[in-house]
Amino acid sequence: DGQIIIAASKANTVTIKQQLEDNLLKHGEDFFLYDEFVDFIFPIISVYGFNQSYASLAQITLTERCTLKCKKIYIYDVYEQVFLTMFTVCS
Repeated sequence: DGQIIIAASKANTVTIKQQLEDNLLKHGEDFFLYDEFVDFIFPIISVYGFNQSYASLAQITLTERCTLKCKKIYIYDVYEQVFLTMFTVCS
């Protein structure tokens, strides 16, 4: 028992959604649109399943000294589909 995530262009999303509903699947229960999944479902899975918080947008002000007292900051580039890692040393 799993859910379906529709990750397609806007034009194709409408067609896929209609096909799923024609097969008696319910939007919001059996399948989700990609944006809905990333904004609402994945953050919950991330916290409870992996003990990691997730935000689709992070606005970080860079300074000469780390004010967050962290060892690593992970940044995800949605356009390149890769994780960018910036290591910081906090004193």
